[in-house]
Amino acid sequence: HWWTPRGLYVGGLTEAALVGPNRGSFDGFVLRLSADDLATTGDSSPVSASDPVAVRELAISLFPNPAGDWLQLRLEGQYSGHVELLDAGGRRLQRLPFAASSLRLDLRNYPRGTYYLRIVTAGATATRMLVKQ
Repeated sequence: HWWTPRGLYVGGLTEAALVGPNRGSFDGFVLRLSADDLATTGDSSPVSASDPVAVRELAISLFPNPAGDWLQLRLEGQYSGHVELLDAGGRRLQRLPFAASSLRLDLRNYPRGTYYLRIVTAGATATRMLVKQ
């Protein structure tokens, strides 16, 4: 979650599919809660979310995954934005700007384990799981 003058933004991921062809796939969401949504009435009424932010799906390929020292990221179409490498706890390890349909990530300085790539463009955000061997 993060605060802006327009309100509180809350984002998240659905649970990953653990087996089958969709293994490692996530669906993401982002909601904006305005000050009115966050106002309390003194009772325990549920808080409602208004004005969900539209999230456009990005077609992304990561390979190889599991990865060794290098990972190739490909997007269908031309985008600009940034890629964040996150550890399994969600801490940002690296942030790289891009303005192309592909990017090569250097993973040599990271130990084996599970990581996440957050791809952020002007109109969409997507997160993908990555395994470093």
